[in-house]
Amino acid sequence: MFKLFSNYNERQIKRLRKIVKKINQINYSQLSDEEIQQQTKSFMEQFQNGKTLNDILPEAFALVKEASKRVLLKTHYDVQLMGGIVLHEGKVSEMKTGEGKTLVGTLSAYLNALGGNSIHIVTVNEYLARRDYEELSPLFSYLGITSSYIHSEMSYDEKKEAYKASIIFGTNNEFGFDYLRDNMVRSYEDKVQGSLDFAIIDEVDSILIDESRTPLVISGPSSETSDLLLNTDALVKMMKKGVHFEVDEETQQVYLTEEGITKTEQFFHIDNLYAPDKSRLTHFLNQSLKANVIMKKDKDYIISNGEVHIIDEFTGRLSKGRRFSNNLHQAIEVKEKVKMQEETTTKATITYQNYFRLYKKISGMTGTAETEKEELKQVYKMNTIVIPTNRPIMRKDNDDLIFPTKQEKIESIAKKVLELHAKGQPVLVGTTTIQESEEMSHAFSKVNIPHVVLNAKNHEKEADIISNAGQRESVTIATNMAGRGTDIKLGEGVQQLGGLFVLGTSKNENRRVDNQLRGRSGRQGDPGESQFFVSLEDELMIRFGADKAKAMMERFNLYEEGGISSSILTKLFANAQKQLEGSNYEVRKRLLKYDDILSLQRKLIYQERTNLLQKKEVKETLLDLIEKSINNTINSIITDANVPEEWDFNHIHQSLQSLLNQEFEMPDSNQVDTKEELVDFYKNISMNRFNEIENSVPSDVLNDISRNIMVGALDKLWERHLDQLDDIRQGIHLYAYSQTDPFREYQIRAKEAFDNMLIQFSYDVAATFYGIKITFEENN
Repeated sequence: MFKLFSNYNERQIKRLRKIVKKINQINYSQLSDEEIQQQTKSFMEQFQNGKTLNDILPEAFALVKEASKRVLLKTHYDVQLMGGIVLHEGKVSEMKTGEGKTLVGTLSAYLNALGGNSIHIVTVNEYLARRDYEELSPLFSYLGITSSYIHSEMSYDEKKEAYKASIIFGTNNEFGFDYLRDNMVRSYEDKVQGSLDFAIIDEVDSILIDESRTPLVISGPSSETSDLLLNTDALVKMMKKGVHFEVDEETQQVYLTEEGITKTEQFFHIDNLYAPDKSRLTHFLNQSLKANVIMKKDKDYIISNGEVHIIDEFTGRLSKGRRFSNNLHQAIEVKEKVKMQEETTTKATITYQNYFRLYKKISGMTGTAETEKEELKQVYKMNTIVIPTNRPIMRKDNDDLIFPTKQEKIESIAKKVLELHAKGQPVLVGTTTIQESEEMSHAFSKVNIPHVVLNAKNHEKEADIISNAGQRESVTIATNMAGRGTDIKLGEGVQQLGGLFVLGTSKNENRRVDNQLRGRSGRQGDPGESQFFVSLEDELMIRFGADKAKAMMERFNLYEEGGISSSILTKLFANAQKQLEGSNYEVRKRLLKYDDILSLQRKLIYQERTNLLQKKEVKETLLDLIEKSINNTINSIITDANVPEEWDFNHIHQSLQSLLNQEFEMPDSNQVDTKEELVDFYKNISMNRFNEIENSVPSDVLNDISRNIMVGALDKLWERHLDQLDDIRQGIHLYAYSQTDPFREYQIRAKEAFDNMLIQFSYDVAATFYGIKITFEENN
């Protein structure tokens, strides 16, 4: 498999070199500044006259290259030109840290903007989005292309204006939430985002793989109360692991034992915890168990200003505006005794996987995508091309040092850092959790090592802390991949000391994240060194094979002061990571499988909603829905097999009087012989009532009222539908016990729920329309 990929990659690099040669043969150095801008207009005209972007690419890239020399005082290397071509082709460009990925994006962004496309340059946090915009907007402006930057603090008017630019910088969060918000507006003109043409995603593996499991959710207050959580939390705090519940360390699931079930039934004075009418209780109990047993403070979340804030597991940053779903966030609030926010209901949701698949074209850049290339290809249809480095990598990656206990590991790290600090070599210590970073900080303080700590608690200082991490004698502790995307430049004399030393304090869940940490050192041919210090008490080993590793150490007497390097034990850690990677991939696949059903339904609803907002006249749509509501009401009471003598006229008549909000004569059974005639009878009554309303209201007012009724009904039902699908998902795994495929059952039940929602939509629109009371103020 690797050989196949290797051959494919070599062929691609060979092809790219030929295009780069063409680019380098074009020289625009003689052009004046005005002529550069005129050249952009010329490219646009060429595109409008039938040339493709591929035809224009060599000249366009050469022009950007020249403009960059003048404006940014930076020259595009050949490898950066290759990366730019790869991005334009809708692929993933893997380029090592320090290879200038920011500059690579300018090439494909400019080229695709020439075709009138909206280009979204997507980064993982607002600092990077703002930094890249501020650095690159003068270049785009010089070339005659508009650019902007979107962020969460913008007013509506500012954001609407920002989206008019050709090239827009922003975070994955902000682009995704803007899409959801656009599909909640009541006027088509209020949408801000525009068309989803081309997304260039920086740190593509982080956004499309690591963060894909967490859906974007816009919530609103719900009328339901959560008092039950206070009781389930109190119960869980009385339970003991191994007695009342067990934990599957691999899947991080908590299961009640028989004793736990009995304790719960006694606590709530019920006979059967799993009775259908106790589903809400079991749901809250499960969330309280997860909050108290699985979710860890300073690892999964922090408490700040009396609120629970999520820590992104892969970046170590706080996830602004996000809350854990399905009442888990509230369960944590109860556990931590902070104010419980009111229960919410989902108003709109989408995963990054399905959001980015809405774009006509996506591409991405990262330093480490090769290990995930199959997933990127299967899910996003993007091939990965590994671009050669501009200069050879000089970093030395040392073997892992393994310790029996965590305490021995921490002491050895402090000793190593003290030794490196004494000679002036800068050290970046990468931890996997806030707790671990604070433990390291405590250990360093004990031996008087001056240091700075970067984690989710002080993320505002991220750029400053990371940019100084390469200075002589600096010691920086950074949680996970905090600071990713910010260059660590070496201070004066640091090259002679061996460059930046990166020390990992634990293995991450994913080998790719370990490689990202190593990649902080040795940029652009700089010297550097990396090493991981790990222990058998690290969380990864506790979950996947600490016992096996301990037995191996005892059997071969591998205990040694200062840790040991063992290929066998290192392989055990790697296998644990592979297991977890496989497990996480299955979770993502399963999430996507289920979300694809929701995605199809969401597309249909959002398209219908957009049509309602775009139409000048909605009368025909309204009348069509009224007719459907009459049809659906009659069909729900009688079947084709029934003859008129068997019809329940009273039931039909009462239902339709209620629907049309008026009293009228019931049809005589002699008047109607078929169901069609019965429908026509009530349709005529509904039309007479419609005409009365139409004649009493100005047409533009009635049009606005009708539109608002339909959009409002659709929103309300969609919101309820999302909650219903969530409820179905919560209990769908139980079908596995009855030898039924849970996914197939979900498909069936999701379709039934959707069909029922559409039937209810027509009914709600008709009932609301005929129930309106219109009054006019004097002189209006």
